[in-house]
Amino acid sequence: MTEMEKLKKQLGEQYRFGMIMSLSDVKIILENNNNKFYSDMVVFSLLVGCVGIEATIMDRCLRPKKPNQTSEKLLLFYNPDSIVTDLFIRYDVIIKAKQADGQWCSYEPLETEVNLDVKDMEQEMFRILYYFAQDQGLSFTEYNDSENPRREYD
Repeated sequence: MTEMEKLKKQLGEQYRFGMIMSLSDVKIILENNNNKFYSDMVVFSLLVGCVGIEATIMDRCLRPKKPNQTSEKLLLFYNPDSIVTDLFIRYDVIIKAKQADGQWCSYEPLETEVNLDVKDMEQEMFRILYYFAQDQGLSFTEYNDSENPRREYD
């Protein structure tokens, strides 16, 4: 029995995987760079007891399209159409923290590249989360310590 199967059995309903859209749909969004609707959207999430991982489409500003003398002098006149952006996807680890009374808190964004060319996204996310949790000493079954939880989730 794999570690994923063991934790699924042990945690029951506390083990949840969700996909808002298919892998192929996420690839199309990233290729088309359609940032008007999809920036900051969690497209895959895996909650394993008290530790979780989310794959989120993010938007990063690359550069202004054209130099704009007004915007260079005053940020007050920000024009969103003058910015070129690029969509990418990243993993964020979340935990249930003692300091937040068991609420979900942001723990750390990961540098690990999100591989969308996998057969099983749940298995891929579990693999990354499992090794990260081991490395950081995080518990799947008990609330974790976090000196600075970054953000609470509902």
